[in-house]
Amino acid sequence: MVRRQEELRPPVTPDAVRAAFADLVLPDTTVQVLGVAANSRRSLFITGAPGNGKTSIARALHTALGGDIWIPRAIEVDGHVINAFDSHNHAPVDPPSQPYDQRWIKIRRPLVVVGGELTIESMDLSYDPSVKFYEAPFQMKSNGGTLLIDDFGRQRVQPRDLFNRWIIPLENRVDYLTLHTGKKIQVPFEQLLIFASNLDSADFGEEAFLRRLGYRLTAEPPTSETYGRILRRYVESCRLRYDPRLLDTLLKRYTQEQREMRACQPRDLIDRCADLCRYENPPVVLTPEL
Repeated sequence: MVRRQEELRPPVTPDAVRAAFADLVLPDTTVQVLGVAANSRRSLFITGAPGNGKTSIARALHTALGGDIWIPRAIEVDGHVINAFDSHNHAPVDPPSQPYDQRWIKIRRPLVVVGGELTIESMDLSYDPSVKFYEAPFQMKSNGGTLLIDDFGRQRVQPRDLFNRWIIPLENRVDYLTLHTGKKIQVPFEQLLIFASNLDSADFGEEAFLRRLGYRLTAEPPTSETYGRILRRYVESCRLRYDPRLLDTLLKRYTQEQREMRACQPRDLIDRCADLCRYENPPVVLTPEL
């Protein structure tokens, strides 16, 4: 059923990608790479310094997929029950008006995000002896949607062990899970898989893993022009008056302090200014002095 729905999935269009990234300021070439990756359903590795929008890019890209899918509430293997539906990661939508098999549930394409809590054990079935059923791992719950591995390389487990665990799913689009009896089962691995890391992909030094990645993208620090566009857009989204002197003042400070620009900083600076104004109780008015 997972594979059939993937075969029938409508293509991701350039218009859908541009709409998904309407709130972000990105180069056209970056948006093109992201659109191609989403449409191909190949994996994507995003690297770059903290604060340049890796997680925001990944979350926005998921919205370009659109559509709903059907998933089983649970599956049964040799008398063992595996819970597949997860109310935390799966958002149900209105079912069709005509009768349908109640063992299935219609959901929005899921976005599953895991970060520092990722371990080898969390990628397999977890068995609860008190209720005698299994909980599906996060990669199984992300089928038909997007799986974002955030802060990749920062987990408590060794990167090499994670690489070895991902090689077969990346290569064959299937994963293997283990019942507590020792029996192995094969499940589909059909999702947009995104790795986001502060480390450069070359730092991992695992060619067997890297060559199985579909696309690689670097979230570069913004240029002065891009920084200005981000600043102005965020000021106006806060319904504040934009003064061009704000940008001139900030750019001089960056130059004086030899500070590298980050895409998140315009938002963070404006929010801190607003906090200060509210604390001192005047209206929120942005000035170069503030």
